[in-house]
Amino acid sequence: PALLATAEFVTKVHAVCVCCGELAAYSYRLSASESQVLLGEAEAYEARCRPCFLAGPTARPLIEAARAAVARTL
Repeated sequence: PALLATAEFVTKVHAVCVCCGELAAYSYRLSASESQVLLGEAEAYEARCRPCFLAGPTARPLIEAARAAVARTL
């Protein structure tokens, strides 16, 4: 908080949720690995908003359905 109080500019950078397209503030781990630290490529994590992050694996079919819908329009 002290650093924010003295900063002239604050830039918050968010990703886009892969499930619904909203701003994403969470990284959802796709791997079932139990290790605390997992270094990986884009296949290991995906950006998610809070509702999709809390939905966990149940949000995955929504992603596949959205990708299929986009593919049909192309």
